[in-house]
Amino acid sequence: MKLEVTLPNSDGKWNYTSDLEIRVPASLAMEARNGFGDLEVAQLSGDVVLENQHGKLLVRDVSGKVNAQTSFADLAANTIGPARLRNQHGEIEVEKVAGELDAETSFSSLKAADIKGAARVRNQHGSIEVRTASALDARTSYGPLLA
Repeated sequence: MKLEVTLPNSDGKWNYTSDLEIRVPASLAMEARNGFGDLEVAQLSGDVVLENQHGKLLVRDVSGKVNAQTSFADLAANTIGPARLRNQHGEIEVEKVAGELDAETSFSSLKAADIKGAARVRNQHGSIEVRTASALDARTSYGPLLA
């Protein structure tokens, strides 16, 4: 299934918005791309690939693999499977990962807690705070590291 919202060219004279709520079977593997708005994905057991720009990205209750990236906004994840999270110019806050975590951000903070597997975390120009991981590989520049 592919759902695409295409707006007419307004030559900059009009603004458009769309709010979509899409319900799918929980076991579905999903890919979603969004720009200039928030993206929330919840209650899935399949793998998810998520890309967002200029909008908050929220992932919760997803037991499959999570590959999520955003920029210029915050990325929050809670109660998820193994995860690869990327952000630029925005915070990453992740809790309750049932597997390994690979997370990178810049120019903001990175907070991780209750990671059941190994955690690899990176930050440039921001802080890192990690609570509870089976193994930790953390690097930051120009910010504190709390573990």
